[in-house]
Amino acid sequence: MKMFKLCLVFLIALLLLNCGKVYTERFRASSELLRDIKKIAVLPLNDLTGGENIAAVIGKLISHEMNMKYGVEVIEGDELQRLFREKKIEMDEIPNRALAQRTAESLEVDGVIYGDILEYRYRKWVTRSRGVSEDPVVSLSLRMVNGKTGTVVFSGTTVRSNYEVFTTGRDPLSAVAEMAVADLVKSMKINKK
Repeated sequence: MKMFKLCLVFLIALLLLNCGKVYTERFRASSELLRDIKKIAVLPLNDLTGGENIAAVIGKLISHEMNMKYGVEVIEGDELQRLFREKKIEMDEIPNRALAQRTAESLEVDGVIYGDILEYRYRKWVTRSRGVSEDPVVSLSLRMVNGKTGTVVFSGTTVRSNYEVFTTGRDPLSAVAEMAVADLVKSMKINKK
């Protein structure tokens, strides 16, 4: 009986952990280019979803994760806009590698993150057993440029969905966005000796 309960608990845990889908593709440069990153800027993300304030929310999530995981100083949002005005940096183009390099040189940061929000929505699908179902889906693509060399030192894309198992009590779409950002930031592995 004890073995049966143990097997049942194991199967339930396995089921809960597999309730969602994650697809992540990443490139990371050599450790030397990622080793001494202490201060970064997060450029406004290119929001391809058409939603409101999603880029600002994801930018804050990236900043928070970078600070919590690696202890780096992060410039983003209003502070970044203020520094752009002071340094007369034009932000009239979609963030790209050239703008990231100019930003790094002007703000004297070790790295600049930019990228795209590809999907941020509830995806509807139909099954025979459940009928119409909606699952939160977040898809992000981020790049980081080394501030000294201008080299892309990290590039990653993730698509994450969840079936609301671990998102009880809060907005499932926000929870999935947090998990997607955490996946990408964790895979950067900066400041590793």
